[in-house]
Amino acid sequence: MSRRKGSKREWILAAIRRRYVKLGLVVLGLSAPGLFVELLFVAIASTYLVATLVGVPTFQLVTGIVSVVSAVASASAAILLWRGNVRARKTISIDRVLGPAYSEIRRGRELLEAWKTGTKVSGVSTSFLTHVQGQGET
Repeated sequence: MSRRKGSKREWILAAIRRRYVKLGLVVLGLSAPGLFVELLFVAIASTYLVATLVGVPTFQLVTGIVSVVSAVASASAAILLWRGNVRARKTISIDRVLGPAYSEIRRGRELLEAWKTGTKVSGVSTSFLTHVQGQGET
């Protein structure tokens, strides 16, 4: 083990003077855990105060309802993510299997929908025959 030279104060000042170490960063690093502990105590004290004012069974009911709502929100988010993932996989696999024919059919559907709604389509498209001819030349 190496022993450091000088007093503890000199060692701390040398550490602060090092490159990329600022006093504000050290203060923030020391004050953030302290603030967290203080807020934890405030949360515990306010929970106890609310439980004594409202009544413990009522408070348990409210916390249970909040827990159920958060669980339902989490489950719905997971289901929506799963659905989007399944749709993306289906689209990719259909594009790979059917290739340019399916892409042309899908482009035709998009153009038809755009024509029905009256919107302008500005996408660039390569026709199916041009795409097939380009593959035959290679």
